[in-house]
Amino acid sequence: MKVQEILIENIKCSGCSISILNALKLMDCVDIVAVDIHKQKVTVNGDDRLERGALVHELSRLGYPEQGQNNILHRAKSYVSCATGKFQSSN
Repeated sequence: MKVQEILIENIKCSGCSISILNALKLMDCVDIVAVDIHKQKVTVNGDDRLERGALVHELSRLGYPEQGQNNILHRAKSYVSCATGKFQSSN
């Protein structure tokens, strides 16, 4: 089992966390996802196919880039992902 820890930007609340959890769990190689909002960290456990680059790409696509890679587009995407996560948690 592989473990990847990634420090990210733009995570604000449980809505963000839910969006991250749901998206990463859809990846075939991912078994467990943990999001630490306060530390701005995502920890992923998965099989031997787990690639840091693929995780970073997916997080960035959602608006949660690796620390030091933030821009206005990521910030805008993170608000959409956050709202989506809040909506999913209410259903």
